Amino acid sequence: MNHPRVTILMGTYNRAGLLRGTIQSIQKQTFSDWELIIADDGSGDSTPQVIEELKKEEARIVYIRSEVNQGISKNYNMGLQAVRGEYVAMIDDDDPWLDPRKLEKQIAFLDTHKEFVGCGGGVVVINEHDEELYRYLKPEHDEVIRRYMLFSNPMANSTTLFRFSSTKE
Repeated sequence: MNHPRVTILMGTYNRAGLLRGTIQSIQKQTFSDWELIIADDGSGDSTPQVIEELKKEEARIVYIRSEVNQGISKNYNMGLQAVRGEYVAMIDDDDPWLDPRKLEKQIAFLDTHKEFVGCGGGVVVINEHDEELYRYLKPEHDEVIRRYMLFSNPMANSTTLFRFSSTKE
């Protein structure tokens, strides 16, 4: 079976109105060997219907749904069980990627820096008019990242890409 190089994992809960824009940001990526796993944490809105419509337009979407809301950690763990890619990229349902070369750049970095298990960073928050509201930047160097990770997440979720290995194989 052919596996995608990257699995993009998106958790969602009652965010039907945000999904299309975030998925379009994924579709604009210059790197195209990906699948998108959408892990739905028991949404009670029209999220299931919206995703079914999006799946008709985008064959690389895999939809996983919990019938009950189990919380963000369990929801992401449910999604991780379905990962098939060499790399996993995280994306939140309300955090579209602005850089169409995000995956391309991060994969190139990890392909040439085997000593790293992942990469990511901070975010620039913009409003619906593409006006910058603020920047939430994160540490850039391994030593500082290691120091911060004991107290908080040193990378914004939607910026991360990491190597994935599974005992399923």
